[in-house]
Amino acid sequence: NKDVDSDYWYFSGNIDIIKIFKNFTNNDLIDLEKELLNWDIEYVEILIDCFIYGYFDEITFNKQSYILTYLLANLKNEDERLHILENASDVILKGNSKPIELLDSIINWIEKNKYNEMPYYHSQCLKIYETREKSVENNKIVLKINELKNEILSLTKSMQAFDEIDGIQDNAISILKTFNNLDFQYLKLDLPLWSNDELEILAKVFSRGDVNGNLLDDNYFFFFLFVLLPISNSIMLLDDMFYFFENQEIDCGLLQQMKNKLNELIAKRYIERNTYEYWTKEINEKQKTCC
Repeated sequence: NKDVDSDYWYFSGNIDIIKIFKNFTNNDLIDLEKELLNWDIEYVEILIDCFIYGYFDEITFNKQSYILTYLLANLKNEDERLHILENASDVILKGNSKPIELLDSIINWIEKNKYNEMPYYHSQCLKIYETREKSVENNKIVLKINELKNEILSLTKSMQAFDEIDGIQDNAISILKTFNNLDFQYLKLDLPLWSNDELEILAKVFSRGDVNGNLLDDNYFFFFLFVLLPISNSIMLLDDMFYFFENQEIDCGLLQQMKNKLNELIAKRYIERNTYEYWTKEINEKQKTCC
């Protein structure tokens, strides 16, 4: 109801809107984009304030952040664009990566009107520039992860012969050697979307090492894969886990997850008691130094 006092939308009405918005799919967002620019400006103003000041959860927040970016790039009403710039630059910055073309359009508008040179808008403009830098960096990370996944996918086609073919892992290792800590963090978020075969091959790539047999510097992911894989697959990683365990700092939370996986393996009789006791003891010792 656009006639309700604006304080309503600021203090409580935004929650009602966001509870509806949280259920929007990607297709819904595309449809919303097509319609928004044809809305009466009063409705757009209400939606903007709801998205700036309302919060439900992180997933919904990222969608709010995207729509605000879209509106800032495409609205014709200068006052509303400035309202978004002034009040929503933090929301735009804190959300997920944005399409570079939207951000370039916003920056062109900022610089054409010299808002970046005005003290009142200067800090907000800097956040838009920072958003673009983050989005460019994120795109590079996504390309790296996709390159790795495509290579791993191709290796799954030789899954049965993987252990017999020398050098089969070299391309994947070369890609992984370009990963920095941030790349690995993004990879961790992506791995639950991978198939079990892909995860198993990735673990084998880690355990095979490079052409000289040297293991990757960041072997944290071998343990993460042990936890992530179904028990029927994770049992195969136990044979190589020793190589990664020595002199490796491991997060306390991950160590506990590894113990939980061992408990599952022994409960379902995938491993012998002596194997269970050996690794439980090793993890307990590691917890004393890492936690």
